[in-house]
Formats: sequence, structure tokens, C-alpha cells
Amino acid sequence: MKPIIQKNKNGSKFLIIPNKNVETVNVMILTKAGSRMEDESALGIAHFLEHMVFKGTVLRPTAQDINLEIESLGAAANAFTSHEYTGYYIHGNKKHIDKYLKILSDVYFNSIFPKEEIVKEKGVVVEEIKMYREDHKSHATKIFFNLAFKGSPFARPILGTEKTVNSFTQQDLLNFRQKNYRSENLLVAMAGNVDSFDCLSLLTAAFDFKEPRPTLSQPDSKIPPTFNVRGGLGVKVAIEKRKIDQTHLRLGFKTVDIYSKLNPVAHVINALIGSGMGSIMFSVLREKNGYAYYTGSSNISFSDAGVLMIYAGVAKDKLCDSIKIIMEELKNITTKGVKYDDLKRAKEYIKGGLFMDLESSSSLNQYYAFDLLLKEKIESPTNYAKKIDLVSNSDIKSFMSACLAVKNISLAVVGDVANKSELSFIINNF
Repeated sequence: MKPIIQKNKNGSKFLIIPNKNVETVNVMILTKAGSRMEDESALGIAHFLEHMVFKGTVLRPTAQDINLEIESLGAAANAFTSHEYTGYYIHGNKKHIDKYLKILSDVYFNSIFPKEEIVKEKGVVVEEIKMYREDHKSHATKIFFNLAFKGSPFARPILGTEKTVNSFTQQDLLNFRQKNYRSENLLVAMAGNVDSFDCLSLLTAAFDFKEPRPTLSQPDSKIPPTFNVRGGLGVKVAIEKRKIDQTHLRLGFKTVDIYSKLNPVAHVINALIGSGMGSIMFSVLREKNGYAYYTGSSNISFSDAGVLMIYAGVAKDKLCDSIKIIMEELKNITTKGVKYDDLKRAKEYIKGGLFMDLESSSSLNQYYAFDLLLKEKIESPTNYAKKIDLVSNSDIKSFMSACLAVKNISLAVVGDVANKSELSFIINNF
């Protein structure tokens, strides 16, 4: 199951990960066109374009034409937008690979963005924005990102705002595509039951790269320069008061970017803190004190920034106690490290999850493709697992000592609470 990479003269890349143990194939297009590439006046356009590519092409004039063709092949299609890339994929039976590639190539190169569909889709995306705003957990995470990455594109909402979305025109979409959907930003990847030689031929035929219709001269598709996302004099706290029964907290600190050699350490620390029922947060907030039903943590890395975010839903009268517990546990990790058994559990939890995920064609494709797109190279799961095994208690303490400074901590709360100064005081005095 050795991945095959073909780098093309125009800067695009093809990636094939054969796996003869499945009957499916996942075909995915990734392009370095995420929300961080947007102008301030066009927030959400990367995501809006992701919606619009399925609304009609030169060869398939309507969304119904595209959807029915995909489903008639017994396949499923979807797309996603992040801060640094956008992806489109089809997942289905291996015998239709050539057809999947033709469909994806068509929507990527030839979407026509009908004006009447743009008007309708604005309503759809505005409702999506409202849905996440009214989802208290999602909204707490959004506020946390606004705090943690203030002043950088990572603080921006990927969906945009109602105002920006309603302002988009057909020409805006054409311009954004011309600027960002370029050969040097393109990776086409497939994983599953495929023949590598045949697939390279199919990929070359389907993605004989034709730049989108020219509307701009000399477009600059490079990622903007590094932003200073560290700093500040003290903990950053934001509260959005809502009359709800549960209080949602997000507390985290800056870590490392995707290129850092310390990524395995950050991964292990995240598993220790909030991955699984043996994690620290689950043990102390839920099992020991009964403060939270849901709790955990996420380690998130970008090209030039990273953050570890702890999350939980607690009663409002337990908010201060929960924050004290979290800070105490973080302090203990920093000064004392962790027990041998806890460290072993975290490592095995990571490795087990890693290899179980890779049993599906879609997860296998994502694992290798995201690495190649962002890092320009791939690392085998086995090699990464070895790095996880090498993480020591000393590594963990050093990492936490470097990252867990008050100025790097952000706290976002959504709930029926108002005492911001008390929350700041708790963190500043640890």
C-alpha cells in the first residue's frame, strides 16, 4: 500500500493510494483555496464557491444533472471548506473511477455559477450561518477562535457573514476561482481498490489542466505571510450571555504549526487531556465531579499557527470550579508531568485510532492527501506512530512550559453568566 505521487509540469500533483482489501474508491480534489485567502469584504466566498460548483457546468447544466449522475453510479459526493483549503470528493464502487474523475473535473473547471442559482444559494448559506450561530457549542468554538487568533485570518468565520454572503456576484466567484483554483494549488488524490498505472492515465486525461476563464491578470495564489498569533498581556476572555440551561466553555492555549517537529508531543498531550474516557478531562470533570456530560479537547494545527482547545458543557454554578480544575490539571502536567500508565494509554489511543481510521478509503485518502497538500511531502502512519512512541515525560513538560503562558490562553463562554473579571482572575492567578 505504498502511495504513488506524480508531480506535473504545471505544478499540480496526483496521489494514488492502492488498497486491494476494499471494493470502493475515494476520489478527491484539494485546492489551496480556503478562508484565509479571502479579502475582508468577501468573507465566506471560498465556502460559497464550494456550494456553487455543483449548481451547473457546461456539460451538466443543472444541479439535478450532476446529482442524478453521481447517484445513478451508486456513489456519494460532498465537499468541505477549511481555513487553508477546499475539497471535493466522490466515494463509490471502483468500477466507475473514470466517470467520477470526469464529473469532478467538470465541476472544478467548468462550473458556470448561474445567477439565479447564486440568489437561491445565498438563502441556503445564510440559513447555515444561523444554524451554527444558534448551536451554542459551535458558537462557543467560533468565539474561542476569534479570541485565540485575533488579528489573523484564522479568526474569520469560514461561512462568512450574512452581509458578505448577500453581496456576492457571479463575477466575484469567477475572480476568486481564477485567483486560487490554479494548477500549482491543485492535488487530485484517490485511495481504494485501484490500479496505479491505469489511474495515472485517467488522471492525466481528466485533469489536463486548463486554467479557468481568465478574468484577472497575474493572480497571486500564494498563502499570505505569517501572522503573529501569539502575544497579549494576559488571558483573553469573552462571554456571550444567553439564557440557556447549560454553559459552554472553550479554554485553550497556542501550540505549534503543522511543520513543527513537536507535533507528536502536541498530539500526545491532547490525548492525555481530552481524548477518550481515560483522559484527564473526562476523568475529573465528568467521572470524579459530575460537572459535565460532554468534555474533551482538540489539537488544531495550521501552516503557521496551532492551538489546543479544551471544551465542556457545565452548569453555570459549576463554571468557575470547572475552570479551576482545568487550570490545576494543566499546571500539574507542566510541573509534574504525567504517570507512566497515563502516557502509555494516550500513545496507544492515538495509534489505535490512527490505524482504525485508515481502514476506510476516505480516511486513507485524507490522511495522505492533507499531508501532501500542506507539507509537500507524506509520512507513513507507521513512521508517525514511532514518533508518538518516542514522546517522553520530559518532552511533555518542556512543551507545556513553553506554551502554557497566560498571554497564550483564551477562554470563551456561552451561557447565562456575566462575571468576566472573576474568570480572568482565576486563570491569571495560576
